[in-house]
Amino acid sequence: MIIEKANTEYSTCRIPTLVTTESGRLLACYECRKDYSDWAEIDLKIIKSDDGGESWQTLQILKGAGNTLNNPVFIVKNGVVHFLYCKNYKQAFYCKSEDEGESFSFPQEISDIFMEKGIAYTVVAVGPSHGIVHNGNLLIPVWFAYDEEDLEAHKPSFIATIYSEDDGASWKVGEFIGKEFFANPSECSLAVNKENRVVMSIRNENGDHFHSFRGFAESDTGYSKWTNIVLRENMRDWICQGSMYALNEKLYHCNCVGEARTELTLKISEDNFQNYQSILVDEVGGYSDIVVKDGIAYILYERNPREDGLYFKKIAL
Repeated sequence: MIIEKANTEYSTCRIPTLVTTESGRLLACYECRKDYSDWAEIDLKIIKSDDGGESWQTLQILKGAGNTLNNPVFIVKNGVVHFLYCKNYKQAFYCKSEDEGESFSFPQEISDIFMEKGIAYTVVAVGPSHGIVHNGNLLIPVWFAYDEEDLEAHKPSFIATIYSEDDGASWKVGEFIGKEFFANPSECSLAVNKENRVVMSIRNENGDHFHSFRGFAESDTGYSKWTNIVLRENMRDWICQGSMYALNEKLYHCNCVGEARTELTLKISEDNFQNYQSILVDEVGGYSDIVVKDGIAYILYERNPREDGLYFKKIAL
């Protein structure tokens, strides 16, 4: 199903986040770009489906007004939808909804947490895709880049998580992850495995586009003491974002494994992707987000942003 195609207002729509609320509503947000560039003027569009993805309605459009609004992230906890995003890859904002996305509180800037940590960066981006709840904490991956000569460069890059122990009232930055293991790690996704450990799947540049693999790391907290830091050579990756979901002691992972962002594939594993079942989602596909519920995988993904648009698919498991 096509969710949004390029049109006269937006040249491309990208970078989805997808969650399900406690009523069963599917809630999504994605970037609507005035041109293809990461640094274009970008709006964020929030949409909902109350019929399992059969139809979608627009709830709200956050206007960039000449700015880049990027990397939307949703987290659902106890009926509240927590929403984070960035502006011009420099500032991070937080707000929340207590009516399943119908309305949100006024966005509060939380960029000071990076300054307090003493992080030198020229680019920052949360997510993308959804965040998680672990041991009651809200948890989101974040990546940074620092290049004094090119303030828009996405590398050299490094990664961490941000977390909230008080339901979004305040946020902290966790430890950096595996800087010595990965070349330019950036966009990550999180899930909780059957041992109640946070698993991070990591985009990195340890190989070229044709010989790259996903990075992985684990933590008991999701923000400190990262262990089992590896490159999984059975998890091919075309140096692109990947999304994860956890349900019933299984981990679900969606990423493109073919050349030039093709062969968008869903993998299902019970052993942190040492072994997995693989299902082709689409012959073409890039960034994605996934929800698994009642034996169905719901996937919101880019098919071909330059020529096509944002798609939604349901896969019976």
